[in-house]
Amino acid sequence: MRICLVLEGCYPYVHGGVSTWMHSYIEAMKEHEFVLWVIGAKAEDRGKFVYDLPDNVVEVHEVFLDDALRLSGERAQVSFTEEELRSLRELVNLGSPDWDVLFNLFHTRGVHPLSFLQSREFIDLFTQICMEEYPYVAYADAFHTVRSMLLPVLYLMGCEVPEAQIYHAISTGYGGLLACLGGGYQPCAGIAYGTWHLYA
Repeated sequence: MRICLVLEGCYPYVHGGVSTWMHSYIEAMKEHEFVLWVIGAKAEDRGKFVYDLPDNVVEVHEVFLDDALRLSGERAQVSFTEEELRSLRELVNLGSPDWDVLFNLFHTRGVHPLSFLQSREFIDLFTQICMEEYPYVAYADAFHTVRSMLLPVLYLMGCEVPEAQIYHAISTGYGGLLACLGGGYQPCAGIAYGTWHLYA
């Protein structure tokens, strides 16, 4: 079996409890192939592993959040459907978006994160949300906070998905998001509750 471990801020870059657990987990199941889909903070850490990877680790896919900060130049106009706008509004408002719709938009269709974050639709959605939900918060503060929260999420949704039969998220934040993406666009309603096994 080919198992994708989705890891965030731990193995194979740093020693510690979760990293030790993951290394032992892989070594204990030599009959399975493992793909590591790892999320790191800084691209300068690429390939700087503190562990010698077991032979049954067949691939490592590294994604770094600071790469999202280097996105530029993409201002392609995108026509969003009503369904997409509803899901985008829920995302911007930190609600419960339809993740299938968002995965389709940013992964399958390949919409660039900045094509949304620099769009009139984003400004309109955000302004409406601010007027309704946060009338006493400074607009500029809210704008930059929300954009900085959304950028890595949208960036990760556009990542190449490693091929595997099982996606095992060790953490629930960004790792849970990638596990849902890898798991064939499974509903993400429970990613905040703990470790999930999502089947492709």
